[in-house]
Amino acid sequence: FDTASPSNAARSLYSNFLSALADTCCSQTIITGGNHDSPSWLNADQSILNRIGVKVLGQASADPEDEIFVHNGPVIAMGHLFAVGSLRQDGEGRLTVGTLGEIDCAFFSELFDYTALGHIHTPQKVGGCTRVRYCGSPLKMSFSERNSTKQVILLETSEGELKEDTIRSVEVPQQKELLSIRGHEEQLKTELLKVAQESPGAYVEAVYEGSNLPPDLREMLSENLREHRFSDTAVNLVLIKHEPPQQGRNSHTAAITCIKELNEIEMFERILSDTDDLDDCRRKHLMELYKELIAKMEDAPEDQAEKLNQITAHTFGDTSLCE
Repeated sequence: FDTASPSNAARSLYSNFLSALADTCCSQTIITGGNHDSPSWLNADQSILNRIGVKVLGQASADPEDEIFVHNGPVIAMGHLFAVGSLRQDGEGRLTVGTLGEIDCAFFSELFDYTALGHIHTPQKVGGCTRVRYCGSPLKMSFSERNSTKQVILLETSEGELKEDTIRSVEVPQQKELLSIRGHEEQLKTELLKVAQESPGAYVEAVYEGSNLPPDLREMLSENLREHRFSDTAVNLVLIKHEPPQQGRNSHTAAITCIKELNEIEMFERILSDTDDLDDCRRKHLMELYKELIAKMEDAPEDQAEKLNQITAHTFGDTSLCE
């Protein structure tokens, strides 16, 4: 769940899915809790769900033996955490315990035939390892994911063994579109009408690019839909953001407006794009070096990580350091 107190509708969806799953060829299901879940709520139905082949681990057990399930097949590990080298999207913070850093993918590949990870929304192999993956969230959780493809991972075994060429992704169809429109007031009106006509029911992010955000912009956009005979439910205007035009490259006003919406990779990309004397080749090379630096420093001791924070903060204030 995406909250520790899921709605009755969400709980019914969860229960109905598990009930339907019991009538398929799926003989065993294992559910591990995530950082948004309530461990006590997930564990409450353990004894009942166990009768239909569903094992639930709402949180780490005091006895590691409780977390091991024996079956005839490859050794598979499950975990909800941040692995070193993973790419994050909006809302995906570092998931660590105390001063412990994230886990390197080499740890998994040495011990298990396959590792299924959760927490990161974006489907990906960790460190390029085919056998250590995030399948990603089945739904698009933020507008930064609007162009991504969602999937689940299917593992096929032969005589109890798992081969890399039998690991494949299966696309998850999406019931609702996530779209982003941008511009001034009239442009947003036009774009929103277009969405209502071509993608009814879509979830929309509107980015206002004028200098001063009209306080009643949402109502103005809704009224324009009604004037063109569209109901308020023709589109779901979820988010309105303000990105005013920059007054010169070194303007801090525009940067402050958006900085909280960017992760460290996106911020560095913006710095590189604003540095005029870099060609595409050098930008690409610097981006690769920066990603490598982030991955290494996130796994470094706390004092070294603090140095990275200082360097990053200074870099954001002085684009000449890109050179």
